[in-house]
Amino acid sequence: MATAPNLIPPFITVSEVTRDRNLRVVLADVLREARKLCEKLDDSLMLMGSEIWMADLTFYQNRAPSGQTRRGGCGYEPPGGEAHPQGSDEGAPRLRRTSLEASTGHP
Repeated sequence: MATAPNLIPPFITVSEVTRDRNLRVVLADVLREARKLCEKLDDSLMLMGSEIWMADLTFYQNRAPSGQTRRGGCGYEPPGGEAHPQGSDEGAPRLRRTSLEASTGHP
């Protein structure tokens, strides 16, 4: 526009276009900084997930060697009763089935 002012249509205000261009530069800088922040948040979320995964992995590794794979083996004790022998579901609390599970017969 500056090099050929005679080609600018009369309905375009040069000062508004200049202001819009300057604002675009500022917004591009803000966006660049916001993207850096989003990357750091994503990195933090990934690290937190990794730490949770490591804690879960430790739990399962400590549980597996002793063969404790059922409710009774992992320290579950029903209210007012004793834990059931490993592998026994007798007397274990049952979860209610959803209507979809009941209609299809699949858990």
